[in-house]
Amino acid sequence: VARVETPWFVDYFHLGRFGERWVIVNALWYPKPRER
Repeated sequence: VARVETPWFVDYFHLGRFGERWVIVNALWYPKPRER
């Protein structure tokens, strides 16, 4: 699992290896809470 943060979202990517390639199998994301 790889976690990526952007200014708007937090993403989680499930990775799988097929032969010599790494591919994203599934992606989950949710919006970051707004800061006041």
